[in-house]
Formats: sequence, structure tokens, C-alpha cells
Amino acid sequence: SYFNTGIAGLAVELRVRSDPGRRCFTVATTQLSWEPAKSDAYAWQMHKFLSVVFQFAGPRILLCGDLNSLPGAQPYQFLSQG
Repeated sequence: SYFNTGIAGLAVELRVRSDPGRRCFTVATTQLSWEPAKSDAYAWQMHKFLSVVFQFAGPRILLCGDLNSLPGAQPYQFLSQG
């Protein structure tokens, strides 16, 4: 299938032990597919990844990883402009 290009992602919530339930943040990382002709496919991957992360994440998120996106590409625009 066109959108079956492979995606890996991981998100963990980190909490301060001495202050459980109050201060926490989520670290999320992903490896998006790199196929220049399928920029809409990896924009879709970014959307799906973030929708899952936002379901479980706390109020603070650190996003990192290999997004395989250049300024002006769809995934970059999705992150920078919403």
C-alpha cells in the first residue's frame, strides 16, 4: 500500500520521584520513512504518531528523532504551523 512505508515511534513519560503526579514530561521519538516522492505519506505518519502521543502525553512534550523532513515539506509545516 502507498502509506505502508514503515514507522517506528516511542513515547515515555518521566516523573520526578519526590513529586509524583505533579511534574512530568513526555519524551517522544520517531523514525519516519524517507521517500521524497511520498512526502504526503510521511506527513500522514507524523500526524498518526502525534495523535497517539497526544492521547497519552502530559502537558510537556519533547519531540525528537529522525523526521526526514526539510523546511517547507509537509511534516515540517505540520509541526511548525499546526
